[in-house]
Amino acid sequence: FSLIAPEISGENIVLINIDLPDGAVELRLVVKPNNTVLLWQAIDSYVPPFYKGKAFPTPESSIKVVAMPEIIVAKSMLNPKNMTYNWKLDYTNDGGASGYGKNFFIYTNDYLDKVNNVAVNINTVDQQYGVTEDINISSADAKIVFYKKDSRFGTMWDNAITNNHIIFEDEILEAHPYFISPKQLLNPLLSWNWTLNNTPISINSIFKNTIPLKKSEGVSGKAVLQVQIENKYKIFSTATKELNLEF
Repeated sequence: FSLIAPEISGENIVLINIDLPDGAVELRLVVKPNNTVLLWQAIDSYVPPFYKGKAFPTPESSIKVVAMPEIIVAKSMLNPKNMTYNWKLDYTNDGGASGYGKNFFIYTNDYLDKVNNVAVNINTVDQQYGVTEDINISSADAKIVFYKKDSRFGTMWDNAITNNHIIFEDEILEAHPYFISPKQLLNPLLSWNWTLNNTPISINSIFKNTIPLKKSEGVSGKAVLQVQIENKYKIFSTATKELNLEF
């Protein structure tokens, strides 16, 4: 027997009558669909201010997954904190992260895995109602975008610097590493290495993502500016960007 399940707030009752040689058996089955939503965020992934997109995880990022179950009993939605949660990472049970009221799951992805599967089985305490859901979370590569810093208006977020950038006058460039970990650019765990035509550049400011460019009068040519950002304790949390300059 098959049927179309009702909406979240509804239920179907299926009666099953079985005639046996020594009598009849009647079974009653209540079909009451439940639902849950899994939301995730990379909790240590950097994105610049005013960025409207999602911060993606890179290898060895910390990721938080939150379950938002929708289980309705007697026309009232049950409190998610009053349920039990059994979490799985890549189809393996995580007993330490599972239990009563544990509606969130935090893990660190492995640099060998481009995709992780996170699943959760949610049940009411009396085991009468439950729901299961899973989600695939992919990792991305960190990338660097250059922006010009204006003396009056600050960082020009609406105009990223593209390759073959022409310098008409003295200016300041900022490098912002999307999705790098940790999410604070001043964190000493981040190492910034600047070069100009393969010659190392020393940045004396505390803002290691900022570099001043000075145009000499009567001099023209081309140069290659490069920055490499590394996390000292996460060898796969790194990003490199080259920018061709014309002056």
